[in-house]
Amino acid sequence: MAETIVKEGLLDVINVSLDAFSRDKYQLIRGVDNHEKVYGNVHHLLELRNKFNPKVKIQVNIIDQPEVCDELEAFINYWTPLVDNVMVRTYYDSTAITGAPGPNITGKQKSFETEERWPCQQFWRRFNIGDDGTARFCVDDWYNQSKIGDIRQTTIKEIWQSQVYERYRQLHLARQFTIPYCANCTEWQGMRWDYDYFVAMEKMLGKPLL
Repeated sequence: MAETIVKEGLLDVINVSLDAFSRDKYQLIRGVDNHEKVYGNVHHLLELRNKFNPKVKIQVNIIDQPEVCDELEAFINYWTPLVDNVMVRTYYDSTAITGAPGPNITGKQKSFETEERWPCQQFWRRFNIGDDGTARFCVDDWYNQSKIGDIRQTTIKEIWQSQVYERYRQLHLARQFTIPYCANCTEWQGMRWDYDYFVAMEKMLGKPLL
């Protein structure tokens, strides 16, 4: 499968979430002991890319969370010579939207708390599609509470250009965060306009995506 994807250029960018550098931290975070297998698969993917289609961009990412803060530098140093981009993502948890118990946010995110809330860039860049066809405007909605459409009933383009989606965008531009799912969100602090997957892809591809 991987060889077919690379050879035929079916994807422009492949992103792999690794979330840890060492085997013990990987097992702690992922709950499974397959660090060697996953890292081996990424190296195999890189070999295929380098051999068959160097145009395919490969990115790995890790979340800056307390469990791995002591190995972030090692992760970056290890992968930087091998892949097209290494992304360190801000850590936040489901407490930001759901109010459910969870660990504390990192110091990096706490530093955002004094900033004025900005419009969420997701409304202009992407949305999630679940395995049931449900489209959700919030990519961090794990509970299917931000439904914006259903691709079994309408097209992605129609959802993206719908009146309700545009109304949500205008509310955010006006800094009126009254959409129920958005009202108590603090995850916007880690979704900066100048640093996210969208920006990373533009950097790797060397061209604007919009």
